[in-house]
Amino acid sequence: MSQGRIEQIGTPQETYERPASAFVAQFLGKTNDFAATIDRAAAPARLVAGSWSAPAPGGLAGPVTVSIRPERIGFGSTGLAAKIVTRIFQGNHWLFSVRERMRPRDRDPSKRRPAAAAEGEAVRLVWRPEDMSLRGAGAPA
Repeated sequence: MSQGRIEQIGTPQETYERPASAFVAQFLGKTNDFAATIDRAAAPARLVAGSWSAPAPGGLAGPVTVSIRPERIGFGSTGLAAKIVTRIFQGNHWLFSVRERMRPRDRDPSKRRPAAAAEGEAVRLVWRPEDMSLRGAGAPA
């Protein structure tokens, strides 16, 4: 609930993985939100944010907010271009802040080279399509 209004009803796992609003996403931990557009005129439809794009899921069209939990974001050879601003060792993982305001959290250092990812380094951020949660422009903020 937020200001006496129900924001989302669901299990803890459902609300964490698929938040219905920015309030729910932030209330249940860190999240990364960025603006994108679903272009249904393209064939096939595309989810576009700047120079990055991916196949669009069904349902929404036009402006959307993409929400991704930090632990779902990794580094790869393709993906959203970003630059590491800070990196913080948090015991069992590294927390990176990047220029695109994404915060990837690397839980498996052996697979995604966090020690080599230095502040100022250009990287590519990757995640699985099923790890994204989308909210349309008309959704509560």
